[in-house]
Amino acid sequence: ATPYDTRLAADADPDADNQQRATPGANSGASGVAVLLELARTLDVEQTGHTICLGFFDAEQNGGLPGWDAHLGSQIFVRSLPVSVPRCASPRFVVGVEQAGATDQRFYQGEDGDPTLQEALWQTAANLDYADWFPRQSRPAAEGVQTAFAADGMATTALVGVDYPAANTMQDTLDKLNADTLQRVGMTLETWLET
Repeated sequence: ATPYDTRLAADADPDADNQQRATPGANSGASGVAVLLELARTLDVEQTGHTICLGFFDAEQNGGLPGWDAHLGSQIFVRSLPVSVPRCASPRFVVGVEQAGATDQRFYQGEDGDPTLQEALWQTAANLDYADWFPRQSRPAAEGVQTAFAADGMATTALVGVDYPAANTMQDTLDKLNADTLQRVGMTLETWLET
């Protein structure tokens, strides 16, 4: 699952004149979408032996702004799962993918992530020689699209670049993205799902 919106205010921008402008969202918004769209194209669903649901959620990125709650899109989706998308009503695992494309981005395990799911993903990354970018270290929980699913008791984790300095700023632009980072995240997910 990933957000496909960007924050309506660059409230973390050091320039006060930019703080009321909508962020470009190249990494914090678009990178997760890029990974899941490519996964939709390349994943061998038959080999997985499972139903794979890719979720793209709007109204996710504006938590903390006046009049906005965090993760509205995924909350509404979780509440409507039994009737809106019956094949995806009871996911076994949910992986949130956000800020997944910055140059040399690292992905840490979240303190609130499902240990079995995290071990499987980080071991898959290690098997692909990506251990430098997927260190087996915990960081405080990263809220994201997976948060609504976790609140409903589902096993979740997040592939979120939590140390991205351009998040919620006007500097979150395409020049910060790196094809190798996007490939590492995509290949980790594809390999894990297919095995």
